[in-house]
Amino acid sequence: MTREYQSLLTRKPEALCLLQISKSTLHVRINEGLIAPPVQIGERAVSFVRTEIMAVISAQIAGCSKDEIKILVKELVVQRQELLPNFTNTLSTECVEEKEPTPLRELSSDSFDYRLKKPIHRTPMPNPPIFDEV
Repeated sequence: MTREYQSLLTRKPEALCLLQISKSTLHVRINEGLIAPPVQIGERAVSFVRTEIMAVISAQIAGCSKDEIKILVKELVVQRQELLPNFTNTLSTECVEEKEPTPLRELSSDSFDYRLKKPIHRTPMPNPPIFDEV
């Protein structure tokens, strides 16, 4: 793997360290559209794009408002869609099947809702008697 791509993706602990925020604040900001949602890298694993995190940090340093950062994050997510054609052109023909390309799923902060859903409260049932009363 070339040095250029080694640090392209960042796992959550490193992203939290870069942003200097807590996990709960990270999820709130993702839901508000202030940080780009993570990328699925496995069935149960996600990563953040390092350049997107650095762009948000740069905007914060520059004094951008929340609305300006939201616009920036939307543009960053749209740019993800543009990456795919650039990389599929570099793959060998053996790796790419000859079929019509499928459109990418539209990404939005709504699809990454980390807030807890309304919990279901159940009333505990009394224990059944072990021995029948005489």
